[in-house]
Amino acid sequence: MGEIVENSIDREKKDIEVVTVWYNRDQHVDRSIDSLLQQTSSNFSIFAVDDGSDDETFDKLADKVDDAADAGVPMRVWKKENQGFTISIKRAIEEHSDSKIIALHGAGDISKPSRLEKQYRCLETNAGIIAVGCECDVIDHLGEIIAERTTPEYPERDLQDGTIPRPGTHGECMYYRKQYQKCGGYREPFEYGQDTDLWLRLYELGDFYSIQDKLYQKLKSTDTIQGGREYDKRIRQVICSGAAIKSAEIRNSNGDDPIGELDDFHFSELCSITRMGEIPEPTIRGLIRVSFYNFMEGNIRNSVSALNIMRLDDVNTVLKQVPKVIAISIYKKYYKL
Repeated sequence: MGEIVENSIDREKKDIEVVTVWYNRDQHVDRSIDSLLQQTSSNFSIFAVDDGSDDETFDKLADKVDDAADAGVPMRVWKKENQGFTISIKRAIEEHSDSKIIALHGAGDISKPSRLEKQYRCLETNAGIIAVGCECDVIDHLGEIIAERTTPEYPERDLQDGTIPRPGTHGECMYYRKQYQKCGGYREPFEYGQDTDLWLRLYELGDFYSIQDKLYQKLKSTDTIQGGREYDKRIRQVICSGAAIKSAEIRNSNGDDPIGELDDFHFSELCSITRMGEIPEPTIRGLIRVSFYNFMEGNIRNSVSALNIMRLDDVNTVLKQVPKVIAISIYKKYYKL
């Protein structure tokens, strides 16, 4: 169960619960949580989860409970054993929360003051929209803007080319609990790519919308999968996302979702699912990118291993993608995107 610290502000009358999952990011707690306490909306509560951190993350989150009370915001902090992001956010939403609307907030990220108000208004006044995001800036550990991310106003899905209907980056999104529950919520086999899998299933129930305004700042840090160089993590991320796309293709062909048979992360099974039929384009590009980075770093074994995962019959499928992927990789590296 773990330990839950909370203030006495009534959360029962709040439509929105902001769920934020943390692990070893104590230096970012104050600024990130303060951005939630400065929201123009008063119709929300905060549920912060410390996923077994071994630094001062829990203590700092617990310290913010009194600040939240002073701001009139109900806040709870749950200290639990380390289980990883997917299981932590799934348990937080499904076992410890019952709000009408779920709003995510990434650990260390910044929500601009009007974010929750504008997203809530968008959901409640637009019939058919069940999830909403926004545009955002990417910031470094000092809070300096290093890039920006834009999202189409009406995100679309194209399983042929691997286009995922993302309302925005994962941490900036808000969606209805009813549809979350109906689509099955987060699924434990997705150690990574849990957002890709959720968006693909949630999109089958309604429309997404992205507010064309920068209401969020996403932290890019060296301890994230995007900023690191860990081969195993990158490979798992690519395969998880590929399996999510493939399972969506099978569902849309009126087949049984193969992920439904898994109860935990199984790399070999997810690889097999990704290889069913034609491998998704994003998976090909992702594996080439991992192979390229490892080759440039002199790790030939990992470079070859990444490509071998695909086991494609037609090598031209890979070769056509190589120049484009390498060009994008070099650009992102030197421009810090």
